[in-house]
Amino acid sequence: MGRKSKISNELKIKLVKKMLEENESIRNITKEYGISKSALTTWKKKYIELGEKSISTSEKNRHYSKEIREKAVLEYLNGQSSLFEVCKNYNISSVSVLNYWIRDYRKNRDLDGNIIRHKKHIRIDLEKKVSIVEYCIANYHNYNETIKKFGISYQQIYSWVKKYEKDGIKALVDNRGKSGKKGNKKNNK
Repeated sequence: MGRKSKISNELKIKLVKKMLEENESIRNITKEYGISKSALTTWKKKYIELGEKSISTSEKNRHYSKEIREKAVLEYLNGQSSLFEVCKNYNISSVSVLNYWIRDYRKNRDLDGNIIRHKKHIRIDLEKKVSIVEYCIANYHNYNETIKKFGISYQQIYSWVKKYEKDGIKALVDNRGKSGKKGNKKNNK
């Protein structure tokens, strides 16, 4: 089943041309037509960068290969391009589509939407934890890549990163199972 926009393609083009050729303000157009400022700004930017076809609503949803989705997400997350530039480079229909992929990628899903299975908890020494956390942070909090590289669960890495960012290395020290300071034991009363 296809999609249908509330606003015709012809009207979108007409409004963008009004802004560009007649210098009509966005404010006047939003009042007159009841269209949001963000929609008009997006249409205008797409029209300038990519032409008339870019603001036309298609009859059906586009399909993007897993490789294209992954390249686009990584290009943005690695800071190589802005959201809009990535959409232009990979001919992605809108920034919201790319944002959806990025959200899924960060939420421990692959780009097909499948949940990546977690590994069983493994006890890891402080040095290894620090290197894992620093790797994750250096890679723009890319938890999926960190999971693949180190084989550690998402929850574990996420927890370490949050602790590290809040309190530094000392927060990563695991004190479970260790007795308190000398003299604090019950039998020393």
